[in-house]
Amino acid sequence: MEISIKTIDNRIFDTLNIQQDDVNMNYLLAKYVRVHSINSAQNTKSTKGVSDVKGHSKKPYRQKGTGYARQGSTKAPHHRGGGVAHGPKPIQRSARLNKKEREILRKNLLYTLLSNDRVYINDKDNLDKDFVSKFRRIVYVVNQEPPVSCRKFSNIIFSDTDSLSPLLISASDVIIVDKSSLDEFKKMLS
Repeated sequence: MEISIKTIDNRIFDTLNIQQDDVNMNYLLAKYVRVHSINSAQNTKSTKGVSDVKGHSKKPYRQKGTGYARQGSTKAPHHRGGGVAHGPKPIQRSARLNKKEREILRKNLLYTLLSNDRVYINDKDNLDKDFVSKFRRIVYVVNQEPPVSCRKFSNIIFSDTDSLSPLLISASDVIIVDKSSLDEFKKMLS
């Protein structure tokens, strides 16, 4: 399918011939979000068990003759200051999305944005303030140092073509590709 990419001034800059893959996008996006959520979790929750609690392991009193229930240590969970029974411990979890699935997802998300005229080319050195203020979140794709005039806007996220993740694409309102990065952007779509 032939799709045209426009500049920020609404001039047609280039046309792309790309095909959308027949895959279940909702499934792939949900899987990617789940993988991202698992990998970004801290996993630092922890409690001290009986063996981790500081203190001595001396019997509080003798086994027989006191009338109290037998006790081996004051570190037991039912004592004040004792360890926690079956408490949480840090678990290292990691998940992966296949490389082909990630590329298909990124390509199809970009195809959706392209077909809805939400991808623009910046062929100038600066960005128009009126254009930028229309959108809540803009991803600016540039493979070198971003232009100085673009750094002053708080709603612009800078990314290069390699680190343009599906989560970043789906969360953005508009993607602006710098003219210098256009060849790599086209290569990513093919």
